Amino acid sequence: MTHSTIRLLSIALALFSISSFSRAADVPEQNADEKAVRALVAALGDAFAKLDAHAFSMVFHEDADFTNVWGMTAHGRKAIEEFHRPLLEGDGAGPIPSFSMLS
Repeated sequence: MTHSTIRLLSIALALFSISSFSRAADVPEQNADEKAVRALVAALGDAFAKLDAHAFSMVFHEDADFTNVWGMTAHGRKAIEEFHRPLLEGDGAGPIPSFSMLS
């Protein structure tokens, strides 16, 4: 396995874990804010699982700022979508790019 593949699998596992946690049986006393946060986490996980950059970006506010762990940024929903497109929707011709390859 390439380093990029391992990184993608690690990210997918993390999102799956978060998504699985967010789908736990609803507790009646959950407030509306908690339900909304859980829905956002689930939507991110679902979009990532489908490798859908557009769906991933729709979780963010139109003028959101995104910063990854390496300090790379994208401003606005469209920029966030384009930032994630190579990672999520690569053409399959080569290894899936990591954020460190997107400079």
